[in-house]
Amino acid sequence: MKYRPRLAQLIILQSVLSITAMLLIALASAYAALQAWQEDAAAATNTVLAEAIAEEIEGLADLMHESLAREARNLQGLTGASRAAASAAPLLARLHEWMRLSPLFEDGIRIRVSAADGSILYRFDSGMPPETGRDVVQSGHDTVAGLGWRITVQRPLAPLQAQRLQWVQQVLLIVALPFGFVLFLSVMFLREISVPLRELASLIDVTDPLDGRPTSRARHAVLLRRLHSLSGWYQEAWLIKQALLRRIDMVHGSIQTLRTAANTDALTQLGNRRALAEALDSLAATAEPFGVIALDIDHFKRINDCHGHAQGDRAIRRVADELRRHARSMDLVLRTGGDEFLILLPGIDPAVLADVAQRIARSIADADILPDDRITVSAGVALWAAGTPAGVLEAADQALYRAKAGGRNRVAGAEVADAGDTDPGAPV
Repeated sequence: MKYRPRLAQLIILQSVLSITAMLLIALASAYAALQAWQEDAAAATNTVLAEAIAEEIEGLADLMHESLAREARNLQGLTGASRAAASAAPLLARLHEWMRLSPLFEDGIRIRVSAADGSILYRFDSGMPPETGRDVVQSGHDTVAGLGWRITVQRPLAPLQAQRLQWVQQVLLIVALPFGFVLFLSVMFLREISVPLRELASLIDVTDPLDGRPTSRARHAVLLRRLHSLSGWYQEAWLIKQALLRRIDMVHGSIQTLRTAANTDALTQLGNRRALAEALDSLAATAEPFGVIALDIDHFKRINDCHGHAQGDRAIRRVADELRRHARSMDLVLRTGGDEFLILLPGIDPAVLADVAQRIARSIADADILPDDRITVSAGVALWAAGTPAGVLEAADQALYRAKAGGRNRVAGAEVADAGDTDPGAPV
């Protein structure tokens, strides 16, 4: 089966990725800012050192003015760069001594003093690798007034890069705990978001009307209890919950309507044989004795032949109305065939069962059902106290057959002799 991740897993993964991405972006931005700041600070420091060297050279030149002049007269035979370098030698020697003793010029610095024509007059490399053009930061420059010399100060990148990496490590150690705490809170919060959705998804499966499982009243009540117990504390979950509640009510109502239609006779709106089977199972489960009255309209074929099927249907509906009128609220009135009816009477006193049947038969005989004909019924009664429910139906049918055989328009009991059969027209 194809794997489908849960919503909670996707949300948590998205949260972790988002927080991690934000942290990386913040670190990258801070790293770039730190790099720019370090390079600008190094360039500014280099420029300050270049200015300090230029000032020192100017001071030394003032002090050595006379000696430098004599040196220049002695070197009148030289020309160009050689003369410039030779005349500056005493000054640069004093400069070198000053730089060697000064704490400003520690390891990791490169200094160049150039003449006006670009020739190198002095080199100072303290712990610097060979020049490659890629391992230095922006240089600092200054010019010696009066001499036209150019001072260049440079530093390597490696120490600055090492400082930045150390800073990143420290930042990661500092933010690790807050990051983990925020991530934990995010996971817990997102879990609270996903729990109602997960519960609703599980309920959607069990409320599917096409899943082939019967939906009973008890199951419907359980589903409603589970739905009402869901928090639905945010808008989307609450809307889904309400939609699911409406769907369950709609499905349950549809099922109840279908069940009622399946258990109801269309002509009389009485129960049919399906309803009879369910009622017998329910009564047998309670083990409560009940009475059965089986009725049949006398000479119903003659009614259809003489008055037509429309009048026959009218007679059936009127008889059904009379049966409903005489039934108690706990009794179940059913139409089991064309002109056959059945009444189940839970908890009926056996002594009055036959009297009830006689009263119903007399009421139907006295009713003005058809204008030009008198409608009567025959009835058979039986009482169930033990055994199978089918047995009491068979007993009531046998009593009904005896009533018809005895002349119709009468009531026969399954537990009394034929001599005890009564005519509803006789006084009670």
